[in-house]
Amino acid sequence: MNNVITLTGVTRVLQSEEIPVTLVSDASLTVKAGEFLGIRGTSGSGKSSLLYLMGLLDQPTSGRINIAGIDVSTATEKVRQETRLEKIGFVFQFHFLLQEFSALDNVMLPMRRLGKLSDADMRTRAEKLLVSLGLEGKTRKKPGQMSGGERQRVAIARALANAPMVILADEPTGNLDSKNTAAVIDIFRKLAHETGVAVVAVTHDTEFATKTDRNIVMKDGKIVEEQ
Repeated sequence: MNNVITLTGVTRVLQSEEIPVTLVSDASLTVKAGEFLGIRGTSGSGKSSLLYLMGLLDQPTSGRINIAGIDVSTATEKVRQETRLEKIGFVFQFHFLLQEFSALDNVMLPMRRLGKLSDADMRTRAEKLLVSLGLEGKTRKKPGQMSGGERQRVAIARALANAPMVILADEPTGNLDSKNTAAVIDIFRKLAHETGVAVVAVTHDTEFATKTDRNIVMKDGKIVEEQ
């Protein structure tokens, strides 16, 4: 399998007026295509900070980050934005869907930003993604008319809009009941194993982590264990 993300000695120090805070310390990690990887740890362990570095939402203080063969550690902001938009999809604990937009329009948003498809093609792709996630008949619904599990599936469809190489999920089941949690985990497993998209999910849920292909444990900003 090809490497999608490679981190080498990545450290992130948050500078403050008082004492600098190390969010991530000397982290080295490789994520492969088709892999479902879990990152777990207690609150404040650095797992979300590591995910944001992988997703180019933050920049390392030192170390290297390579995404799909592109060294983005010191890349221009334009290259980082393009890489993030084209190669990475995000799913968060809170779905962050636009309440005034339908499910279909929410999924089309990343495609509009990328600007590579016609309006008709964007609609067709968005509809296919929603149907593939069991949301047929819900495409015109607004988030307020949908259940929590349905909203999170719309968020997953949105993350897949631009056919990314990797999905980064930050506590994606944190607001879901056990039934919907199991459904989201199943979706991620199928995405990784059947489509080749890499999925990296941050969680504090040990049971969630057991469902991944591989999981790493973080403590005090460091990767301390791999299972």
